[in-house]
Amino acid sequence: MSDSKPTAIAVNTFVAAYVETHKAGGTIQDVAEALGRDVEYTRAKKNSVATQLKAQGMTLPKLNKVERQKSANMSDAISMLSAYKSELSDG
Repeated sequence: MSDSKPTAIAVNTFVAAYVETHKAGGTIQDVAEALGRDVEYTRAKKNSVATQLKAQGMTLPKLNKVERQKSANMSDAISMLSAYKSELSDG
């Protein structure tokens, strides 16, 4: 039975993708796409690499922030929470 886990990404490969993404004005999502990984893995790898670089007196440049969804879903969330709180108080 083979292990379907993807292989680890080398530090040099990660830094190369990160630098190219920074040059292009990209985000952590863009780094993830360049590496063929999900954003959670890419953030964890960034944190690991950043710690290693910090020990060497280096830092990664800041990427652009990922645009968050507008608060269109916030009104739905408020409605759900209000309805739930009403249920709690009625009970």
